[in-house]
Amino acid sequence: MGDIILTRPGREMFRLLDYGIYVDGKKVNFIRDDTRKVLKLKEGNHEIYIRALGAKSNILNINIKNKETVRLTCKNNLTGFKYLFSYLYIFSKNLLKLDYTKI
Repeated sequence: MGDIILTRPGREMFRLLDYGIYVDGKKVNFIRDDTRKVLKLKEGNHEIYIRALGAKSNILNINIKNKETVRLTCKNNLTGFKYLFSYLYIFSKNLLKLDYTKI
């Protein structure tokens, strides 16, 4: 079994929203603002993404190996001009993003 560490920074705009964590198409947990979750997954390929407000992040295909740890960071894509007018983008399908780091 391997570990996936999901981190959601506390400086996010949508602090009150919980992001659902999906592995292989099934909701397995959620993550709140400024928290970290650790998921234990079996070896093999897994599709991982997050959802909130109907928006879905990019899908990451991750191959988990025995005793391997993978770090994912939950973010939103609202930067610059979009951040100023966030109410226009709140239901955008490209609102969320997962960044991948192998430890």
